[in-house]
Amino acid sequence: QYLVSVIDDKSNPGSTDRQPAISAFNERLIAEGYWVFGRLADTDAATVIDNRGDHAVFSDGPFV
Repeated sequence: QYLVSVIDDKSNPGSTDRQPAISAFNERLIAEGYWVFGRLADTDAATVIDNRGDHAVFSDGPFV
């Protein structure tokens, strides 16, 4: 199982020409039963878990 996480800083959401491809991808996930949830909590409620080192490092938001 995998989690696809898209980071959006809200002030510069990126190119709108990609939105049709993103919507098609999401619709395919939904149609094939892979869609689990719509979105995560906002950045002020986020917790990042970094497992790259010897021990997990937990950082609580807000991440702005």
